[in-house]
Amino acid sequence: KKVSMASNREISSTEKLLNVIRGKAKAAPEEEPSSYRPVAPKKRKASPFSSLTPAFQRPATIGVDIGHQALQLVKVEESAVDQWRLVDFRRVPIPSTTARGTHEFTGFLKSELGKFCGPGKGLQLWNLMSSSKVDVRFIKIPKVPRKQLENAIYWTAKRELNFEDMDTILDFEVQNDVVEQGIKKTSVMVYTVPRREVEAVVELFNDAGYQLSGLAIAPFAIQNLFRTKWMPTYGETLASLYIGRDGARIDIYSRGSLILTRDIKTGMNSMVEALVEGYTDRKRPSTRELRWGGAPVDFTITPSQAYKLIMSLDPDAPALTPDDAGHDLTEEDIFDMVRPALDRLVRQVERTFANLGGEQVRRVYISGVVN
Repeated sequence: KKVSMASNREISSTEKLLNVIRGKAKAAPEEEPSSYRPVAPKKRKASPFSSLTPAFQRPATIGVDIGHQALQLVKVEESAVDQWRLVDFRRVPIPSTTARGTHEFTGFLKSELGKFCGPGKGLQLWNLMSSSKVDVRFIKIPKVPRKQLENAIYWTAKRELNFEDMDTILDFEVQNDVVEQGIKKTSVMVYTVPRREVEAVVELFNDAGYQLSGLAIAPFAIQNLFRTKWMPTYGETLASLYIGRDGARIDIYSRGSLILTRDIKTGMNSMVEALVEGYTDRKRPSTRELRWGGAPVDFTITPSQAYKLIMSLDPDAPALTPDDAGHDLTEEDIFDMVRPALDRLVRQVERTFANLGGEQVRRVYISGVVN
């Protein structure tokens, strides 16, 4: 989640962000789409998938995150008007023999939900889905009367996102009025998701005996934390950097509202690949050092070993043992090996920051894959 670099008054922004990623610089603590319109209707259908307004409308709300290796559950309750408290949290490893899409997995989910929240009646149940499955865009439409707003949004989104109505769920949030080259327009965030993705999740929970209240993606969930004042915005422009397995995501919030979200190809697997390559180069002896005879020596490290080595940098991670590959490496050694991947990530983040117009990011919240 989270060597040391030379202290330098001319330290570059790349170095600063690398320091934040490494945990050496002070950083702030660190995924719903939808209303399907086969034709642009005059009245919106109820969305099965929208957390743009705070997803806490009843006394007890359950959040579900089905990760690669673990099921994470959280419960919050309203303690006062617009005030919420964390009641319970649980992280349950998913059995390695329990494959997704099987009766065994459905049974596992049903059992764990039953233990955590009991019967599904009277609960708000929200599931976190991958943001990579949701296309979030920001569009501007001409200033129109309120009764024409949805049609204008629909046709503009249809033109710019080029989606198929029958296969897609569409929803939007009207943000604010802007003036562009002297013309009044309305800024709108629109987002689409393949209908089959939503239906698959809804069916899973139905089979487990629970009815979903909605779906969320991380950028909207974080936005809810800002809007419910669980996390302060300081009245500033903030960034959330999530480093996942196959890539990363940078989200920009202006005074608590999402204004940009962007996927980046460099993620944890890129760092693992860099470490595997760097480890081999570091450990391979020179021709002069090679000795003939004796047992062959393995100078390589597997991806799983490299991943464990990177995760060992977390102060809460179990200590490496002499049997672990790379146990003799220092933090400096590990960061030197993964630096090529980190440099690529930082450059993409910097490009994102540079394209924000007049907005200047003041704080960066960093999170990463944990299961």
